[in-house]
Amino acid sequence: MSQEAENQIDIVSVLSEIIRKFERYNSAVETKTTESQEVAQRVVELQKRINEAREQVKLIPGIDQSKPQQLEHLENLKKQLILKQELINKYKQYNF
Repeated sequence: MSQEAENQIDIVSVLSEIIRKFERYNSAVETKTTESQEVAQRVVELQKRINEAREQVKLIPGIDQSKPQQLEHLENLKKQLILKQELINKYKQYNF
């Protein structure tokens, strides 16, 4: 059997599964309606949470900077920390 024929067979099997699912769905419409409503509510809730997460991400400091800019800023902060620690150690030695 050629590759093209195998692909056609795969498509037919997928289509038959879809048709069977529609038949099952139509046979129990009343129960499916409530399930569909619940799923729709969950989807709306998920969309709301995703939008909230997007807004929170926008508030993260430095999010508007590129990775190299963030790394440079981090390096500068590390240097400042080292300098401050050295100053603190110097002042501790003088015992005012």
